[in-house]
Amino acid sequence: MKKQVFGLKTESGADALRRVAGVFSRKGCGIDSLRLEPDEPGFSSVTLTVSVSGEKARELEKLLGRLYDVVSVSVREEA
Repeated sequence: MKKQVFGLKTESGADALRRVAGVFSRKGCGIDSLRLEPDEPGFSSVTLTVSVSGEKARELEKLLGRLYDVVSVSVREEA
């Protein structure tokens, strides 16, 4: 398994972060690192690093994109 970096733009608030972390938890994926920064007013930038296969990363990307407070999702393999 390789490290995958997920970049998300979410609505600000603890509920959004709880829902994002819940997706990883339900799929049995541990989060290696998490970084949360304020973005434009009302939004936050979330960066997560997770050790999963490429296939699992695509599945997680799809699930994260379905959360109503997630505005955008990107995934890349850590260099």
